Amino acid sequence: MGIDPAAQGMQALLSLACGTALGFLYDLMTALLRRSRLEKLLILMYLPYSLLAAVLLFLLGSIAGRGQLRLFMLLGMLLGGLLYLLPLRRAGRALAEGIAALFAFICRIILKPLCILWKTLRKFSLFAKKYFHFAKKWGKMHFGFLDKANSSIPAEAEHEAAKIGYRYHYVPFDADTDRL
Repeated sequence: MGIDPAAQGMQALLSLACGTALGFLYDLMTALLRRSRLEKLLILMYLPYSLLAAVLLFLLGSIAGRGQLRLFMLLGMLLGGLLYLLPLRRAGRALAEGIAALFAFICRIILKPLCILWKTLRKFSLFAKKYFHFAKKWGKMHFGFLDKANSSIPAEAEHEAAKIGYRYHYVPFDADTDRL
């Protein structure tokens, strides 16, 4: 069973590229969180970032390494990350900021109609709350003589209400109290 030097070289280059990509992804993640003013959530984003790095390492070993994860692949990912951090970070950070700005612009364009709809619904709800607070009374129909024939209101209560000048509906004690 021989080890092909060309395949090992390809695996080393892929691991360098994966390490560099993970470094750029970290800068992109921080730029997006900074742009959305959620920098305090960066600590919470370490968990998905670490899981993504582990999945990438697993895929590197199973696809490129044909089921074997060799030590030089791990060192290649580490060197790729260092390669990104030392000479490439300034350009990578500027690119990440640009991508974050583009993402924020696209989100603003997509969410603008929703914001307009939200403001319109809010104005309508405030209008409805101000002017239609008595809308429950609109749904009651009174038929005069039929009200008296089918009524369960005691005659004394109706007489007292008429004397005072209030019209109310008598409801037994176990019914809803909001109609009293």
